[in-house]
Amino acid sequence: MTQEQTLRPLGDADLAALRARFEPVLAAWAQGWLASAQRPELSLQACSAGAFGVEIPAAADGTLLAATATTLAWLPHDGVLGVGRRCVLEGDKLLADTRLNDVLAALGRNALCDFVARLLDLPAAPDLTPVALDVLASDQWGFDGVKLRLALAATDVVLYLPRGVLARWLLPLRSASRRLGMVRLPASLGRAPVRLSVCSQAFEMPVTEFLKLTPGNVITLDQPLDSAFEVRVPGHPDIKLKSYPGRRGQALAMEIFEN
Repeated sequence: MTQEQTLRPLGDADLAALRARFEPVLAAWAQGWLASAQRPELSLQACSAGAFGVEIPAAADGTLLAATATTLAWLPHDGVLGVGRRCVLEGDKLLADTRLNDVLAALGRNALCDFVARLLDLPAAPDLTPVALDVLASDQWGFDGVKLRLALAATDVVLYLPRGVLARWLLPLRSASRRLGMVRLPASLGRAPVRLSVCSQAFEMPVTEFLKLTPGNVITLDQPLDSAFEVRVPGHPDIKLKSYPGRRGQALAMEIFEN
């Protein structure tokens, strides 16, 4: 399913499925690369590429690396060197030396590239190269994905993984097919236009207005955004429908099903 067909935002169940996939990979990578027996800490959060750019520190405080359409990585300026030192026994005690630092930085970059390859089950390690922050505006990163934070002692590595490269490990998406998503309404409605409203216990509003929401609009929710909302047909309380809000491309969208 392409990014344009994705209607459901990533939820806690998706993050749990990804954690179950990533933690054994992290353990195997750490055993193969890191000199210390201390296991790195891993955290996951649903995120968009734009939000990732806002949340990471300013460019002056670190370096943004990218592998085309696969991974973004933010590290402190000496981050790859820090990772390299984690790969050498008592690496923090090694004296600063330009040539030695170059070797350790290369080691750290190779370790990171191998981590991404293992994480995403790639046939070869991607080439993570420095890029400018404006790369975050590129369509190659899709609309949403996951922010992964890897804590390696004093060095934090923050990755952005677009939804497209994670699809095989996410929970199955409901079909966005127009035919499969059709709802059978009573014949008594005829061919007259039907006004639908989406609601929960906390709010109710016309579907047409819900789909016009833009950044800055606020509504009160009493349930997770990735769970089903009730859809009502005014004047027809016998019609039971449910909906899942999300996005198709850059626009709000809503799947409607019979309850």
